[in-house]
Amino acid sequence: MPILVRYHPGVRTSITVIMRTCAALGVVVTLDIMGVHAECLYPPPPCSELSSAQVVFSGEVLGVTDVQNSGLQQVRLRVLRAVKGVRPGVWSGAFSIAAEEHHFAVGSRVLVYGTQRQAHTWSTACGRTRAFDSSELALLTEELSQLKTCRSTAK
Repeated sequence: MPILVRYHPGVRTSITVIMRTCAALGVVVTLDIMGVHAECLYPPPPCSELSSAQVVFSGEVLGVTDVQNSGLQQVRLRVLRAVKGVRPGVWSGAFSIAAEEHHFAVGSRVLVYGTQRQAHTWSTACGRTRAFDSSELALLTEELSQLKTCRSTAK
């Protein structure tokens, strides 16, 4: 005797929700594979960023050179206040220039939180790295003071 399946409205709704969810997940995975990411909403707190970064310092940008076809810019900085991983003096590194990264400009004063991604390649994505103009030096001083209170996490 054949079994007859009766239509039930709840089954159709459940299947539609599952199909839409799978489609949305497929879009998210595809965008991630393509390297498309949403902008960062909020940077982490200073102590958290200090803990995860390999270099933290305030400095002045002396030179910036885009490295052709690499997605990197070579940045040369004068380290003014070393917090972690560097010494005062001139320091340079190749930084990613993806959308979420800080883009350095010659002459700017910056607070750098750098995370090493590959050999000799640095990232500032979704972090606290930023430039300070002369009207914001009090903010820079305040953040550097905050970092002193969490120095025990710096290695």
